[in-house]
Amino acid sequence: MMTCPSRMCGFHPFERKENLDDWKIRDGKRVCSFCGSLHPEDFYKACEEACNFNSKMRIDSTDKTGKFYAGYHKFYNYHSTREEWEAHKTTVIKAVRTSWNKMFPPEDGSLPVSNTKPA
Repeated sequence: MMTCPSRMCGFHPFERKENLDDWKIRDGKRVCSFCGSLHPEDFYKACEEACNFNSKMRIDSTDKTGKFYAGYHKFYNYHSTREEWEAHKTTVIKAVRTSWNKMFPPEDGSLPVSNTKPA
């Protein structure tokens, strides 16, 4: 059991109690039973995959701070610790940029984002 950070903040009619949530399997991925966010490990793995230009995986940012999509699965970065986020932030940014270039390749054929994982 765990406690989704979203449960404990904001204005909503849900119970504000600890240990009411857990990770459920949905479409073969672990997701939070409260907010539906991907498990951080699954999200960061998807980001690494999306950094490969030949992969079909896409990572999309949103206009909501800390929210991303890995394919059609959402991810809220409040499920990560600060240390996890700092360790993976560069890969997430690269995955978003690579995903954008997959959809809208530069007209000159160049790829401004490399096809390798960041060091």
